[in-house]
Amino acid sequence: MPEKHDVSCDSEFLKLLTRDSNVDLMRAALEISRDVLTELNFEHVLSWIAERGREIACRIRPGDDEISALQELVHCLAVQQGICGNAEAYNRVESSFPSRVIETGSGIPISLCLLYQAVGEKAGINLEGVAAPHHFLLRCETLVGPVIVDPYHRGRTFTIDECVSWLQQETGMMSSQIRRSLYPASQRTIIIRMLNNLKIQFVENEDWEHAWMMQHRLTALQPASYFERIDLATISLKANHPGQALELFRSCLKSCPPDDAGLLKEQIQEANNKLALWN
Repeated sequence: MPEKHDVSCDSEFLKLLTRDSNVDLMRAALEISRDVLTELNFEHVLSWIAERGREIACRIRPGDDEISALQELVHCLAVQQGICGNAEAYNRVESSFPSRVIETGSGIPISLCLLYQAVGEKAGINLEGVAAPHHFLLRCETLVGPVIVDPYHRGRTFTIDECVSWLQQETGMMSSQIRRSLYPASQRTIIIRMLNNLKIQFVENEDWEHAWMMQHRLTALQPASYFERIDLATISLKANHPGQALELFRSCLKSCPPDDAGLLKEQIQEANNKLALWN
């Protein structure tokens, strides 16, 4: 069994590793999806997105403002295509994958936002991801100020103040904290959030091999993070990659907080025991 997850064919994910700013987020999301949906047809998904973009562009008249264009985008995806969120989507791994969102009409906030963003781009509508607390959103700059779009709730829109008020009710957080989160998120932040969502679901389902794939990507994006390396070591052990687990635990032991040392030594012994069974 391989000790490294091969991402060498994932051109957009590799751009994130080199901090290239010109990343196609939809393609990066499809590359991650392919870890699970091994027969995923990228071109089928991208053709669907391009077709929806053309439909919307045809309905936007010269002189229409950004809000009118947004309304056409929402009408196409939420009304005509019936794509939105529901509570059950949070319990299905497939709800994180854009291809399955298109097929089922249901997704979680971040996958829906990625789809809206990709279709919007094809229609000439610029949307940026917003990593708001507990609920991923989109932001569109208009002549009357920023508009926040919530694809999960059928594309409803907010002013910044309205969004802050709603998220305060949802989270109990201070308005100043929420307001700071409503600026556009970086591409790395968006992909890390997608990967964390998937990792949590796979861990909860005890699907350790797929959790390992997601954690491998997370650690590649944040190689200096002690906590990501610890998680990769722990998941590697559960996914029957004891060699990688042993190497990581030993590395983490050199720089761990004193309170972690005892547990790490136990996990090193467990990894050694598993490795011995293979030899």
